[in-house]
Amino acid sequence: MLLVFFYGLVSHSTRRGSGAVTTRFYSENLYRTNVRTDFISSAHIASVGLGNCITIFLTDESCPDATLSAFLENTELTKVQIIHARTQGSQPCSTHGRLSTKIQRIGAGCESSKCQLHALGTYLESSIEEHDGLFFCVGCSEQEVHITKAYYDLRVIDMRLLDFEQLVWVRSLRKLEMVAWRHIRHGIVIVTTCRMDTLRALLLDIQSAYFFGDSIDLHFALEAGASRECIEELDAFEWSHGTKYLNRRIVPSGGPQVAIPEAFVLGGSTQFQIILEDDVRVSDQFYSWLKFVTLQMLDCQMCERENIFSVSLYTPRVVETGLGARSRLNFERTSVNVGDVFLYEVPCSWGATFMESYWLTALEYFQQRAAGVNVFPAIPKTRVNGWTGSWKKWLIELGYYRKWSTIYVRFANETSFSTNMLGKGKHILYVDEEMRYNYSVPLVKGTDWYASLRYKRLFETRIRRINLRGIADEI
Repeated sequence: MLLVFFYGLVSHSTRRGSGAVTTRFYSENLYRTNVRTDFISSAHIASVGLGNCITIFLTDESCPDATLSAFLENTELTKVQIIHARTQGSQPCSTHGRLSTKIQRIGAGCESSKCQLHALGTYLESSIEEHDGLFFCVGCSEQEVHITKAYYDLRVIDMRLLDFEQLVWVRSLRKLEMVAWRHIRHGIVIVTTCRMDTLRALLLDIQSAYFFGDSIDLHFALEAGASRECIEELDAFEWSHGTKYLNRRIVPSGGPQVAIPEAFVLGGSTQFQIILEDDVRVSDQFYSWLKFVTLQMLDCQMCERENIFSVSLYTPRVVETGLGARSRLNFERTSVNVGDVFLYEVPCSWGATFMESYWLTALEYFQQRAAGVNVFPAIPKTRVNGWTGSWKKWLIELGYYRKWSTIYVRFANETSFSTNMLGKGKHILYVDEEMRYNYSVPLVKGTDWYASLRYKRLFETRIRRINLRGIADEI
């Protein structure tokens, strides 16, 4: 059965690199009821083939020791070949110690970039049969990317040196997950009522994040009545990682209960959509976490068995869905230790990525609930039943009866990849210090989050599941 959900949005898009601007009108969302948990076929990924080698090409100034060690120490990878291009007079990566023996240097006698390009082309021509896997082009010029793609085509992963330096977590990936690097894709949706102070802060956050050369489309979902200032500022916002879209409602949504479900972008080549409201902040590591988790979700039996449909960026301090008043989430009582991931029956509305195949099912349910249809009985022993105007309530209902789960992580002091700035809106009328402590958490800084994880393979050990009342059991 195919159902159509009609609404009115005006869309404006700017495509990366082309400078072209197009305008189109959206009038429908299409969705289906079945949930496809294998969001990307592992058989298809395996058929692509990694080959026998991963090649890392470093430009003149690049010597990211920690990341190179992470690749070399990954026992899943058959061979890692490191190529360092040097011009005349530049220093080799001698700081690597034992790693220096793993690095092949080219272009040592070159005095110009043209000579260096020739040395790269000569090397690629002579070794193309040996290096038949992924090719990481780190800090490469446009010409260097062009010449490597002539040999490696879609296997080239082009990223800045700053991004590559964050990949200390690559040592925990399986071979199949490395193959899937380009195949698992996320989009970003920012839902905004043009709260400009917090919106500007969020835009700075995502500009500072690391995206590892991935193509990521950015969608802004604006409420009806968005100011000209807001529209012009978002139109001028530079986004170099994919296509940017501005979608402005022509009829007020009435609040996030409708605005959030309608903002989700369907179709295309993405399997996940990251939903951010304009009163959240994100760590520059937020996409690192999502990439790390969703790669491991590939061919994951636990993920399918437990219906893991979203990954949270935020770690809660408060149980809002118990029977009585709000209470602190007691991690000690749940036996969720610092550095553990855990499942939670409550999806996150303050920064999370959602799997499209599940959201298609959720859209049908949202439409039924918006029409006043009570699909399921009231959930036992929870105050959620009394919530009004909440898309999260509807998602909790559906997830409870379909047994869906969200994956969270606990770090010290609930340090998270996103936090809530408690901007005034439909559900927040005033803010005091207690609220700030309960809901605004510190943001992750740097790559130490990876070292803080107790188990680097997230789904290969027994983990705890926390229910709506904040009580945990082991799965």
